[in-house]
Amino acid sequence: HIGSRSSARRRKHKEALECFEKARSIDSKDIDVITNIGISFDKLGKQEEALRFYDIVLQKQEDTKTLYNKGISLSKIGRYSEAVDCFKKVLNEEKNNKNAIINLAIALQKMDRIDEAILILKEWGEFDYTYTRAYLMLENGKKQIENSINLLQMCLSENPESIPSLENIT
Repeated sequence: HIGSRSSARRRKHKEALECFEKARSIDSKDIDVITNIGISFDKLGKQEEALRFYDIVLQKQEDTKTLYNKGISLSKIGRYSEAVDCFKKVLNEEKNNKNAIINLAIALQKMDRIDEAILILKEWGEFDYTYTRAYLMLENGKKQIENSINLLQMCLSENPESIPSLENIT
């Protein structure tokens, strides 16, 4: 079942990409269409292509949605330093963006900047039950940060609506 769901999802993203490319042929300057082409490429596992389209949009206007999506694509290909820059720019405009906060902390953790990741989560301070559990685990010691990340991923797999994830904003 998982394989068929995955291929069905992939087919839908390919169809979406085709539709967005048709829309772009009608209006090549439509920023939402260009962003959605980037999101479609990201969902198809083609992050480099996604980044190309996000950069087209960001050259025209720097908006938080595109910056966030660029950060996600960068994270997926291990370019954490650049992802951190994107998430920080998002947080300059939207200081309580949960998705950006969590993904910034994850990217920092991947770069072995654990103290900074913990500080960001402490400063944020608006935790619901899931985040509070993750926060307390972080407080119990740096070596447990992996457990916190695993907890967030487990919660995501149980209930994708409950916490932010490496998902694009559409």
